[in-house]
Amino acid sequence: MQSLKTKIMEHEINTLFWKGIYAGFEEATPLAFGYDDVPQLCSDWKIVAPTSSVSEALGAGWVLLLSRYSGESDISIGVKRSEDSAPRPLRLSVDESLTSSQFIQSISTQLEEQEGHPAREENLRQLLGVPAGQVLFKSAIFQSPEHEIEIRGAGGFSAETLSQVSSHLERLLAALSENGSAIVRELSFLKADERDTLIRSWNPAPTPYPEATMQALFERQVAERPDAAALVFESQEVTYKELNVRANRLAHYLTATGIKPGQGVAVFLERGVEQIVAFLAILKAGAAYIPLDAGSPAERLSQMLEDAEPAAILTHSVQGGRVTDSCDAPMVFLDSVGNSLQTLPVGNPSSGECSPDSLAYVMYTSGSTGRPKGVEVVHRGIVRLLFGVDYIPFGSDTVILHMASASFDASTFEIWGALLHGGTCVLCAERIPTLETIGRLLVSNRVNTFWMTAALFNLAVAASPEILAPVEYLLAGGEALSPWHVKKALRELPNLRLVNGYGPTENTTFSTTYAFDRNSFDPAKPIPIGRPIGNSTCYVLDRFLRPLPVGVPGELYVGGDGVARGYANRPDLTAERFLDDPFSVKPGARMYKTGDLVYWNKDGTIGFIGRVDNQIKLRGYRIELQDIDVALSSFAGVEQAVTVLYEDDVRGKWLAGFVKVEDPETFPLADLEKFAYEKLPDYMVPSVLVPVAEWSYTPSGKLDRKSLPKPAARMPGFSSGDTNYRSTTESRLAEILKVLLGLEVVPRDISFFELGGDSLRAVTLFLRIQQNFGKDFPLATLANASSIAELAQLIDGGGEGDSPDLSRYRSLQILQRGNEGEIPLVLVHGGAGNVLIFSEFISNLGERHPVYAFQWSGWDGQPGETTIAEMAEVYRRELLAFNPQESYHMGGHCIGGLIAIEMAHRLREKGIGIEGPIIVSDCPNLNSVKYRSFEPALAPATYEAYGQMVRDLHTRALEGQSAGSLPEHSAPGLVEWIKSIPLMVLLVRTGRLLPNLVRIQLDLVRGRKVSIEHRPLHAMVCLVRAAKGYRPNAYQGDVLYFRSHCSLGREMSLSGWWDDCFMGFGELCEGHFEGHVVGGGHNDPLNHPVVAEIAKKHLDKHKSKQENASL
Repeated sequence: MQSLKTKIMEHEINTLFWKGIYAGFEEATPLAFGYDDVPQLCSDWKIVAPTSSVSEALGAGWVLLLSRYSGESDISIGVKRSEDSAPRPLRLSVDESLTSSQFIQSISTQLEEQEGHPAREENLRQLLGVPAGQVLFKSAIFQSPEHEIEIRGAGGFSAETLSQVSSHLERLLAALSENGSAIVRELSFLKADERDTLIRSWNPAPTPYPEATMQALFERQVAERPDAAALVFESQEVTYKELNVRANRLAHYLTATGIKPGQGVAVFLERGVEQIVAFLAILKAGAAYIPLDAGSPAERLSQMLEDAEPAAILTHSVQGGRVTDSCDAPMVFLDSVGNSLQTLPVGNPSSGECSPDSLAYVMYTSGSTGRPKGVEVVHRGIVRLLFGVDYIPFGSDTVILHMASASFDASTFEIWGALLHGGTCVLCAERIPTLETIGRLLVSNRVNTFWMTAALFNLAVAASPEILAPVEYLLAGGEALSPWHVKKALRELPNLRLVNGYGPTENTTFSTTYAFDRNSFDPAKPIPIGRPIGNSTCYVLDRFLRPLPVGVPGELYVGGDGVARGYANRPDLTAERFLDDPFSVKPGARMYKTGDLVYWNKDGTIGFIGRVDNQIKLRGYRIELQDIDVALSSFAGVEQAVTVLYEDDVRGKWLAGFVKVEDPETFPLADLEKFAYEKLPDYMVPSVLVPVAEWSYTPSGKLDRKSLPKPAARMPGFSSGDTNYRSTTESRLAEILKVLLGLEVVPRDISFFELGGDSLRAVTLFLRIQQNFGKDFPLATLANASSIAELAQLIDGGGEGDSPDLSRYRSLQILQRGNEGEIPLVLVHGGAGNVLIFSEFISNLGERHPVYAFQWSGWDGQPGETTIAEMAEVYRRELLAFNPQESYHMGGHCIGGLIAIEMAHRLREKGIGIEGPIIVSDCPNLNSVKYRSFEPALAPATYEAYGQMVRDLHTRALEGQSAGSLPEHSAPGLVEWIKSIPLMVLLVRTGRLLPNLVRIQLDLVRGRKVSIEHRPLHAMVCLVRAAKGYRPNAYQGDVLYFRSHCSLGREMSLSGWWDDCFMGFGELCEGHFEGHVVGGGHNDPLNHPVVAEIAKKHLDKHKSKQENASL
């Protein structure tokens, strides 16, 4: 009995011991390298230990080497003594703060302790719950009866790699034994010549470049070639002399108004000659320019201006209204001061204290906190980018196409790469050009140098590689290039020199480049980011800033003369990311911590792996997966959510969202998808949502992501629906949609959106239709023809005789023909800019009433109106041009309510009546006296008022929903609830994307496997900005208002809240205001049948024109 108890106790002790040892275990420590190593003979490897090694020291040395290679501090290995039948699994902790002798003793003690609790791998795996097939170690130390020691492992490596590993092990063993008091962290396993190669040989020696400012280099070109073309903009050509004169006059003006050297001056202008003049003038005044993207949302502009505190803002009177409320800096309206500039001197002003180390510009990128951070770039960094480099030749014959937003650092290369060398910068006039437009610009202007994002490069090469034929030097980057597209470009463009460019804004555009060799390029191998450009350095370091050898992954640090000064007004973040360069002999040299995981290749190029942190990059955007998890978890019935990034040939990179729910079979997945689109930017919404009942966990208690069932790249399709295609056109459309949507079955009678399509795939669909059928339909066609059957009828010409011709109108859409003589109902889009939101409302309304709707014109991919006044006027003109009537019914969702009010004013001015109330859904009045611009959590005094308003919302709900799901409206509960609500569209975090607006819209127009933002987000950015800048006049008429349960502005991409159930909209109504609380999310009210019923009663009160005429 005692023996049994003893065995039980020993078993329990062993169990506790090994669970403690393997706490946090995820997988065995590998001997792995970043590159694909080619083994010579076999799939296993071994290293014969030095004969002088003792087992304890060898174990310490091998564990330490694995720790250095893997970056981990808990190392799993196997140990087989001579008397053992098989290696025993061990897990040893590495503490590099110890001395050598202490470290060896620490490893020896751990070995002794663990070997004192014998356990075979099979038993340990079972005890720890490790799945069958997963090993507990990937390398083992073998000791023969003759006490010879070998290290063995699985996985093939070349003799060269094994020799490197053996050399590193010998170095560590020698270092550990030579000096017992040496700190382990300070021991190096690199030979002197190896370290010299990594730090010196593979970083280029300094090359000469001008010790001058940018304006001085430009003025040098003016003197040498005054009549040469500096800029080309549409049909306008500006010579160097003309450009210099215009910049000089503006510089004198800025100096006269008090601009001093070193100050920052913001530029809020569209791409064009005037923008370049402004940049040059600011530099000539000794100041630094701060480019602001005209497409940025108002909140982001406000944040940037608040942070930058510019001395002035250069803009136009038309655009200035967007920033006047964001900053106290004086505004310089260039269209207003133009005449006065003509009287100012034309000579070059003195730049005074300006030097190569003076600030040239401040460019804002997105920050991890959601607030943009300003990168301060000096003249030297830009000059070093363009001189003393060999990635492409610059000269007076250089012609560069400038398409990037000025607030995206690619513009630095595009603008100054031409102007500082006497070349020509061709400005793309269109904000959202098509591939055809790009091709035309390249040919007509003889552009020989071009920068493209990876996404745009992939698109152009796949769809129209011939447009790139005029280009001699093409740089692409921004994210990983596709080997397939690179191979195609090298094959089909024999005269092209293709260069992969990599670099963060913090190191002035390019840090490394890689020129492709069409003779040796192998698409099966990873594409390197290349070598450092001239006067730049690259280091691959571990967490202690120690150099890592070839193949071993580490974080990339970039140094040299391109390193920015730091982040404006962020000394804490600057100190964290901009470090002293310990490897440079130059006094004061610094390096930038990129956060990118890379490795050295054997040829001295750098291979790219991914991000060190938890970010991923999808469609060109950096995404925190946890943000998506939080949003999905806030949906009712979801206990927890996990988002995973996948990649395959059908969809490219795509996200899958797994949600833990009580009953996956009955869970409302469609509602969750709709919810996700309301809470997140489109590019963050997972392509596939998967409900699961239970998670699997690792032995350490962490969720096991590897066990999640990867959704099929091709979804099963639909069991219902008609798949009996009626024509060849329908069959061809079905094949297109199968590939586009990843479906095996595509019914002919189910709408594109019900099949899983979205705005981006809609763009690709219409590109495929154009390529396959030669038909160029607008995207809004899907509002009326969204199934295969309907699209095929349009393609084949059927039904066109009965359909009105809307080709002249960018915004007007006919959603329902209705009965002849009925007064049309005119609906205006919400913040997403499209009219598809009205589909269910119209279906519930019935077929009697004609329904016209206006989508934002920018939905078609071209620039759209930027103010509510402009929208209302354009929509009014299109409405009257298409079907002039004596009166109309009006309505709008969200911002559409404001546009409808403005349209009503303008229609009435023309003598046209508005019948009945204007129907408004969830439209905020930002000018309301009930509007509170702060968050309730920031103002304790408002807790009760806010809580009462929320209670009123739920009490008034037509559905009678209880407020039981809400927290108690006490201060603590309310604050936590407020903080838990995600933004409907996280505009702050999209700020890093908007500087790339040209790329975004190009790929939207033509994209396949694009890396861009969807058009609804583009519309949201512009329309929210328009709403914030609008000052409405009260409407002398009635309003019928429907309200959701949205209680915070952040749920509508706004800030603050309204101490009013109808968001202050009643203040805009001087007639009868009728309000109803429908409940649900922001976009839900119009979908509820009761809304259509109430609206129909009001519409039916007004007789049709035909009935009135007969009275």
